[in-house]
Amino acid sequence: MSNIKKAIVFLAGISLYASAHAVPVFYSGTGNYYEYVSDSVLSTEAQAAAAANSYLGTTGYLATILDAGENTFITNLISGPAWIGLSDAAVEGEWRWVDGPEAGDLAVYTNWSAGEPNDYISGEDYTQIRTNGTWNDHGLPHFPTYRHGYVVEYSPVPAPTTLALLGMGLAGFGFIRRKRLTQD
Repeated sequence: MSNIKKAIVFLAGISLYASAHAVPVFYSGTGNYYEYVSDSVLSTEAQAAAAANSYLGTTGYLATILDAGENTFITNLISGPAWIGLSDAAVEGEWRWVDGPEAGDLAVYTNWSAGEPNDYISGEDYTQIRTNGTWNDHGLPHFPTYRHGYVVEYSPVPAPTTLALLGMGLAGFGFIRRKRLTQD
């Protein structure tokens, strides 16, 4: 196969992959990156699926939505209902974040649809965000076949080179300051 044909096949493969897995998008309100994955998974599979993703050297987790701005950002990112990382599976009625830096924390900000969460037929323990930005409790245990996409959040940490450059910059300022003090 010629190099041109190989390049075309390679680019076609990247295009197919990219259509299923979008490049994470930065949200300045949190300093984090977010990715909507349209793969249909069960509510209980979404957490593991999110953790199987990584970006900028950090492992993903189901999105934790902490304010209205973040909710709007994620709403604009999704094209269908999507699991987020909020669940009351451990204790009914206690909606806690399952992953990420907020893991185990009770949700302070929520955007439930009218009448939600309602624990329909005593069996909705996971949260989906709808395309209108409202939330719904759904999923297992009562809905064992209900599948849809999910939102992955990444909380990147500064790369070691960034920290090293910052340290060198601070050391340089210290050197200049010391030099000026000794000259005076």
